[in-house]
Amino acid sequence: MGERCENNVLERPYGRSKVFALRFRAYGRRRYLTLGTPEEGWTRRRGEEEMEVIRAEVERGTWVPPALRHMAAVGDRGRGEDAAPFGSFARSQVKERRGEVRPATSGYWDWALGHLLPFFADRPLTKIDVWAVDAYRLHKLEESDDRRRRLAEGRPLTDAVGRPLRPLSAGSINKTIEVLRWLLSFAVEYGWIDDNPAAGKRRRIKVERSPPPHLESAGQIAAVLDAAAGLDADPGWLIDDRLPVVATLIFSGLRVHELAALRWGDLDFVTSMIHVRHSKTPAGIREVSMLPALRGRLLLHRDRRGRPGTRELVFTTSRGGPRTKDNIRLRVLRPVLARAEELLETRRQASLPPGITPHSLRHTFTSLLFAFGEDPVSVMRQLGHTDPAFTLRAYAHSMSRDAGERERLRALTEGDQGAGEAAIGAEESHRNAACGAELVVGSSNRRAPGQRPGARSPQL
Repeated sequence: MGERCENNVLERPYGRSKVFALRFRAYGRRRYLTLGTPEEGWTRRRGEEEMEVIRAEVERGTWVPPALRHMAAVGDRGRGEDAAPFGSFARSQVKERRGEVRPATSGYWDWALGHLLPFFADRPLTKIDVWAVDAYRLHKLEESDDRRRRLAEGRPLTDAVGRPLRPLSAGSINKTIEVLRWLLSFAVEYGWIDDNPAAGKRRRIKVERSPPPHLESAGQIAAVLDAAAGLDADPGWLIDDRLPVVATLIFSGLRVHELAALRWGDLDFVTSMIHVRHSKTPAGIREVSMLPALRGRLLLHRDRRGRPGTRELVFTTSRGGPRTKDNIRLRVLRPVLARAEELLETRRQASLPPGITPHSLRHTFTSLLFAFGEDPVSVMRQLGHTDPAFTLRAYAHSMSRDAGERERLRALTEGDQGAGEAAIGAEESHRNAACGAELVVGSSNRRAPGQRPGARSPQL
């Protein structure tokens, strides 16, 4: 006698559309089955009809998960020369799980399959062994070398729409092998293969990891904040909230998707705490102390928005929609970094490290915490990690600061107003004393919208 399952048709957002899915129990396990999008012909009514069919099959004990249906016909549990090919197996596994993850994750799987399928698609699962995985790794290295050479020669290979094909880095090749390992883990669970040939460090390319870039001094942080303030005050730019966005990344260490999901109700200005309620991991649901330099800028941002409701997003696009990772990287941070480079050159300070990203500002925040003597457990919790040892390994490069630099950083972060100018002046005095140079450093004379003439700038 089979077991009963409840009808539960779900609609989940999927990019600019939605996807229909079913949730039910079958054979003692909770099941989640993705059906498809409206563009593929799926409606709620059709989903309910599919649920009725599955309910009857579960009660009879005849229902088979979609990922296993195409294999049930090959016999002998899919072994031997007639074993299911990797291509159909991988596509079915990805399709079954699309509704369980964010569109970005689904897109990441598609990207990896775009590299794996040309090599493995027609190969039976039982014919994928460590030699096949090693051959794939070598193939991708040779392919990347060829793409790199053609780009240098000015005759690049192109994709279907004419875009140049870029070489994959060693890290990206390793990511495709990790997706291969993930897919083959299901084949092991289902009994089609005995072990996972893509598991283990020997299947990966050894990558020498250099410390990720981050803002290295109080002067660089001040220049970035000054640049954001200058762009916000420039009527030629449509965006006028670059400063609070950048300040939040630097002084709170939020991940980009956490910042994009932040609502005004998540900010407690009385206790100076940020409540992160939307994160990719359970450890990411956390509280972050709101440094004074950030608190003042967020209060100013709130007042300029007319004291919005607690459910409203803190940071939105010019049309009121939520910001995305690419929007923050391209529309917010890129112009700020370009302007900051100009300011640093004017101030005769060291230029920014290459490759600064929103995640680099998370490293900058960690650098600040370590400079202020925070213990690794406290840093771990504010970053949303679960292991202080991992935090130390990932951010050890941030810990070396001399006493003078620590004081400049503290001056930059503890004051709501004027800290940027103080940090710039302290850094200039420190350098002048060391090299005997006489430099005059100017600060931005831009005025924030609504600021009284002659008033101290609230940006720094």
